[in-house]
Amino acid sequence: MKTRWVKTSLAASISALLSTSALAQSESNQVEADVEKITVHGLHRAYQGAFEYKEVPAAAQDIDLGLIGDAGAINLNDALDLSASVARQNNFGGLWNSFAIRGFSGDENLPSG
Repeated sequence: MKTRWVKTSLAASISALLSTSALAQSESNQVEADVEKITVHGLHRAYQGAFEYKEVPAAAQDIDLGLIGDAGAINLNDALDLSASVARQNNFGGLWNSFAIRGFSGDENLPSG
């Protein structure tokens, strides 16, 4: 008697679960049918040529001669200190200039450099 009740309740639970998934499936099909589909054909390479910095979706910085003069920069280290995307790296006591641009170092001794 007890196993029959367990089997009946298990069958009822499975039936209820299957019916709700079928209902959800039919609702999602109706939603997909109501969505407008747009297809785009073509290819356009953007941002080639002389564009203003504000028109290009990339971070760019212009360090002109006036800015270098106003800052009193007398060498490359001083000029690149004006840019937030350039960071000085360890130059081993002034043996060479080493910079990282946007976190990427440009050392010739590195495999990716």
